[in-house]
Amino acid sequence: MKNILTIIFVVFSFISSAQTKDYKSAYEISKKLNTKYKLKITSLDSVISKQDLYIIDLNNIIDVNKKIMSSDSLQISLLEDQKRLLNDNVNLYRKELERRDRWWNSRAAGIVFGTIGTIAIIHVIDYSLP
Repeated sequence: MKNILTIIFVVFSFISSAQTKDYKSAYEISKKLNTKYKLKITSLDSVISKQDLYIIDLNNIIDVNKKIMSSDSLQISLLEDQKRLLNDNVNLYRKELERRDRWWNSRAAGIVFGTIGTIAIIHVIDYSLP
């Protein structure tokens, strides 16, 4: 029984002494890894903050694009209304031109009517005078 207790004690002391040596080296490795990870975390935090700024910029660009699109659609509708009004004016002028452009309103008809009218007045005056 003494031998078993001695063996257990020796094994236990060996295990605990081995753990202390491994613990110190593991602690140093862990410390180095922690500093590396802290640096990586801070660099990743800066990357995340830059990405957040990019997202905000893109959202602003999208908002500006939407405003431009709405103003463009408004301008397009205004141009369509202007085109419709100009077509209405052209049709009015065309109707007026057609109304004025009759054969009796032409220059040749005026000359003919004027000549005939003058001859008729001369004959009426000539026959009506004593």
